[in-house]
Amino acid sequence: MFFDSAEVAWSDLSVFLNGKLITKLTGIKYKVSVSKEAIHAAGDEPTDINSGLRDYTGELKILVGGLDQINAAAVAAGYRDCLDMKGLVIVNNYKPAINRAMLNDSLIGVEFTEFEKDFKSGDKKMEVTIPFLFLRKK
Repeated sequence: MFFDSAEVAWSDLSVFLNGKLITKLTGIKYKVSVSKEAIHAAGDEPTDINSGLRDYTGELKILVGGLDQINAAAVAAGYRDCLDMKGLVIVNNYKPAINRAMLNDSLIGVEFTEFEKDFKSGDKKMEVTIPFLFLRKK
């Protein structure tokens, strides 16, 4: 098995929402998980591990202007806001480097679950976290 030590930097990442580059993005995370359970039979040691359902979750961290743009696009498409939009696609592209080919993660069937605007005295910018669920990663 070949291991490459080439890492990605924030500047290597471009994130697209339904084909449009998100320029006000300050962070993204997403997780794929599967429920697993140890199976016990005779004795006190597990005999196997069974797998269950898979879950896909994530969140965008975005400046409030980016959220406003997403909500404006949702309204233009006939929705109340981004929470009503269904079947979105988030594509994360990582630029190739000398020792690394271009990497791509596509999150399919994205739906945002909430957003909250919070701004306090002394803040220089408003950053919003938008959690989401998705159906699968390609």
